[in-house]
Amino acid sequence: MSQMCRTYAYEAQRRGAAVNVHELWALLERVEQLHPSLILDVGSGPAMLWTWWALGARVVGVHPGDAGAAAFMDGRLPELVTVIDGDPIDRVTVRRAVDQLADVQPDVVVLAGMRHEGEVLAAYEQYAPMVRRRGLVVVHGIESTPGVRRFWRNLHGDKDELVGGTDPLGYGIVDIHGRDRADHG
Repeated sequence: MSQMCRTYAYEAQRRGAAVNVHELWALLERVEQLHPSLILDVGSGPAMLWTWWALGARVVGVHPGDAGAAAFMDGRLPELVTVIDGDPIDRVTVRRAVDQLADVQPDVVVLAGMRHEGEVLAAYEQYAPMVRRRGLVVVHGIESTPGVRRFWRNLHGDKDELVGGTDPLGYGIVDIHGRDRADHG
């Protein structure tokens, strides 16, 4: 499994993902342990949508602007990938994401591409409650983006960090244990 996750991490970077490949490799190993069937990715670009799809999961992506299919073969989205164009924290966009999930709780929610603490907090409050029990919420940029870092430092609960030693961007991981959801405060 580790070799596959390594391959996917390098391929994601080759396809244009703005990632630290070693951090992503570690994250993929963690996510793969869940055997995810549904991943909700809020803010990542096409290369990360490809990465989640490569793990065998159905993917719902929420992205402002064109997150299209550039990372996929022939520039077309596979049947198991849906992209919602819109402001990730807008109520209408969130409702569209909920509709796409069709009453299925995602195994993983990824929050990425955000810059400001308030933006990450709003996204966390909107999307984290959607994750199934024993699922994960992943926050990207906890080391490289000041607003995301402040959000992460103020988040209390069962959380872990994947931060590389060279050019770290950082992933924060919140384990969801039902009522024990992490609180921001």
